[in-house]
Amino acid sequence: MSVHDLIKNSITRMDTAVLSIFLFACLVFLFAISAGSATLPDTVLSHQQGAGYAKAQPIPVQVRVTDSQSIVSVRSYFRFQEASDYLYVDLVADGDNLFQGVLPPPAEGVSTVEYFFLVVNGKYQVVRSPLYTLKPSEDGSDSGDSVAVESLYTLKTELPEIPAEVIQSFFNPDQVKIEKTSDGERFGLVGGVYSVIDFVTTDMTEGYYGGFTVNEKGEYASVKGFIPRLKEKKQADASSGQTSVPSTQEITPQQVTSDIIGPDIQGDDWTGRSYFMDGHGNIYHQYDTEVSAIVTHEDEQVTITLTFYGPNWLGISEYFRGSMDESGNMTLYDELEPPETWTTHFNPATETSIIIADFTARYDPDENPYPDLYVVELSREPVPPPPPPEPELPLFLPAIYKLMLPQKTP
Repeated sequence: MSVHDLIKNSITRMDTAVLSIFLFACLVFLFAISAGSATLPDTVLSHQQGAGYAKAQPIPVQVRVTDSQSIVSVRSYFRFQEASDYLYVDLVADGDNLFQGVLPPPAEGVSTVEYFFLVVNGKYQVVRSPLYTLKPSEDGSDSGDSVAVESLYTLKTELPEIPAEVIQSFFNPDQVKIEKTSDGERFGLVGGVYSVIDFVTTDMTEGYYGGFTVNEKGEYASVKGFIPRLKEKKQADASSGQTSVPSTQEITPQQVTSDIIGPDIQGDDWTGRSYFMDGHGNIYHQYDTEVSAIVTHEDEQVTITLTFYGPNWLGISEYFRGSMDESGNMTLYDELEPPETWTTHFNPATETSIIIADFTARYDPDENPYPDLYVVELSREPVPPPPPPEPELPLFLPAIYKLMLPQKTP
C-alpha cells in the first residue's frame, strides 16, 4: 500500500471529533519543530555565463553563493573536450558572497569547455550547480573580465590516479600542476560528479549522502554519490558456520569497548521522531511519531534500535544495522523483507544529531527526480564540558611566609 493510500484510508476511518483534536495537536507540534529538523539545502548560486573564451588565455570563473549555513568550500569543476575526467579549482571568497577562480588556458584543439560549481555548506550538504558550456570566441577575445596569465595553475582531482592524458589538453602543460584531493575533501563523490566506472580499482559504496543538484528554478534533486566501502564485520555462528546478527536485546552501549570510526554516536539517550516527507521537503506532520533510540557504535559498525511512543503509521523498522565512514556518512539496512537501504540523506551524523532517510519509491533523475521519503530524526544534548580544574594555591617558601605574618611589637 502506498503512503498516499495509507493517508486516505486512515483519515476515512477516523471519527470527525477525534480527527479535529488530532489535527489541532499536530498544528501545535508543527510550531514546536526544532530548527535543526531535516530540510533540503537553501543554497542559492548566482552565475552569469560568458559568451565564450579567448584562445590561449585563462578563463575566469565566479559565482555568488548564499546559504543560511556557513560555507565550507566552493569549487569549479571543469573539463576540456579532449579530457574525459573532471578536475577542479578551489574558488576564493572575494567579499559580498562572491567566489572567484581561474581555469588555465585550453590547448589549441579544444573547442568546448564544460564547467559547474559545487558548494559545501556547514552541514556538509553538497550542492551542485547546472552544467555550463563555453566555446572559443569567433574573434579570439573573451566576453568577460580579463585575467593575467599565471606562471603555475594548481588543479585538483578526486580520482585514485591522476589522469596522464588530461595534461595534454592545456595550452601550456608546464604551467599546470595537478594534485590529488585528500580523502576527507572528496566532496565530488558525494555530489554525484563521478560514476562507478571512474573508480573500478576502489571499493566504493553507492547511496544518498547529502548530495543535491539545483536547477535554474532553484529546485533540488537528490543525487546518488559514493563513500569508501568499509569492511563488513561478521559474527560467525560457531555451530552452523553461518553469519548471524546479535539480537537487539544482547546489545547495549556499555558493551562497546573498541575504537570507533567517525563521530561517537553510541548511547541510550537519543530521542526524536519518525515522519513522512515529500520530495520537495514538505513534512506530513499528521504522521509524526515520537521515538527514542539506543545506538551502538563499534569500529565502523552501527546499530540503531528504535522505540515508538505512538502509532507507527508508516511501518518503519525498529532495528537498523550498517556502517559509518570517518565523516559521519552512514549506510544502514532495516529488518523489512526485502531489507530497505537507509542513508544519512540530508547531512552526515554528528555526536548530537542523526537523520536517516529512505526513498518510498525508486529515484529516477528523469521520471521521478523528487521521490517521497521516510525519515527518522534523532538528537541528544551535547556532553557538558568537564569542570575547570581547581586553581593551584601558591606554595610559599617558609621565610617568605614568615615575613607575611603579622609582626609582634615588643
